[in-house]
Amino acid sequence: NLISNALKYSSGRVIIRLSKSGIFVRDFGEGFSKSEKELIFKKFYKGQNHKNSGSLGFGLWACKQICKIHSFLLKANSTKHGSTFGVLC
Repeated sequence: NLISNALKYSSGRVIIRLSKSGIFVRDFGEGFSKSEKELIFKKFYKGQNHKNSGSLGFGLWACKQICKIHSFLLKANSTKHGSTFGVLC
């Protein structure tokens, strides 16, 4: 889901980085606002940039739940130049 979202919302390339601490997916899209940071993980929440994306608002919530089950953390950071999502193991 994180890779799919990055491809859907990025304006160009997507970077996937694997490390001992986790998996990180970076896109170069519009990003999300600070006020949306906690909302994007809520079930059925669709971000401000969801138009024409086919989003159901379920994917990030599901990712968060899967991470929680495995005692991983799902983190998100964003700027006007893109977003980075990380699964910290």
